[in-house]
Amino acid sequence: MNLDHLVIAPWDRRNFIPRIIALVLVLAWIVWGIILFREGREIQAKIQERQQERQMQEERLRRQAAYEQSRIQEKLNQNASRNAVDGAER
Repeated sequence: MNLDHLVIAPWDRRNFIPRIIALVLVLAWIVWGIILFREGREIQAKIQERQQERQMQEERLRRQAAYEQSRIQEKLNQNASRNAVDGAER
């Protein structure tokens, strides 16, 4: 390769160490990118798992509240019918 008055031979022994350093840097950069990508996917999976757990817990609490409300309503209905029977007997 010619750069003005400088001739660079790509496979010259003098260029061996800089070539190896550049190759190692490029490979390290690629490996680093892969590691970041995998960690990002793991974090996304954990976030999604926590959201699903929170939704399940909220659903469980909602069902429990609805069950308690229905039990209270049932007790009120039973008491109302007893009061109506007691009032009719008097």
